[in-house]
Amino acid sequence: HDEHNEDEHGHEEDGHSDSVTIDALTAEQSGIKTAMARSGDIATTRRVFAKVANDPSQISHIGARFDGTIIQVNASVGDRVKKGMKLARIESNQSLHPYYVNAPFDGIIIERHANPGELTQDQPLFTLFNDNILWAEFKIFPNQMLAVKQGQDVIIDNEVFRIAHIIPNTSGGPYELARVRLDNHDH
Repeated sequence: HDEHNEDEHGHEEDGHSDSVTIDALTAEQSGIKTAMARSGDIATTRRVFAKVANDPSQISHIGARFDGTIIQVNASVGDRVKKGMKLARIESNQSLHPYYVNAPFDGIIIERHANPGELTQDQPLFTLFNDNILWAEFKIFPNQMLAVKQGQDVIIDNEVFRIAHIIPNTSGGPYELARVRLDNHDH
């Protein structure tokens, strides 16, 4: 047979209760804290993967102003150069006077097609890349597209960045690219 308890008002209880009362000392010792419920924004996060891409506007293919013979080369692939640095010395075919090919901006040499004794012809002698600015390109798949917007914050290595723009994927994959500008002055 079932045992029933009677509370102080004569109502029967079956041993189950909708609430529990804990005194303040027990709550404090148990690490229980209370706070007033209030409205607010709920932040949700999504983990997405990216690749770092070069900024095409920061790449320069440097050629000779006048056809001639390359006399001297002062830069190789991987070298960091400063704006105005003399990258190569060319002897003009027309005037036979030497002139220099200078770096148009600070950057890193990523390609070299110049060696002493060669003719300049119409090819680039160097490709210079300014890596002060890079882009993180995040792949955003269809199930994420509604939640990701231009201007949203992105956390990369505990640093906050902002989505500059979202562009369609031109390679045919089922995703868009959310692009984030990265300051890379410290390389």
